[in-house]
Amino acid sequence: MKYIFMHHMQNNWKVLHYSRVMSCVIRCVLRGDEAVALLQMTPFAWRAKPEVWQTLAAKEVFDCQTDFNIHLWQRSY
Repeated sequence: MKYIFMHHMQNNWKVLHYSRVMSCVIRCVLRGDEAVALLQMTPFAWRAKPEVWQTLAAKEVFDCQTDFNIHLWQRSY
């Protein structure tokens, strides 16, 4: 979260109001190809070694948990 704050502050964004709107946890049972697609959408994708990609792709079932936090931001003018 610190990175997000710093990134927006450096791009002329100020937090006029910050509140956690919603937080949810979803348990997922995925196929290997779905797990690979999910990994591609995360910041961990660039650090994952080829063995990780291969292991995920070979999985018949990949059980995982996703955590989502949705925040509202407003740009200052």
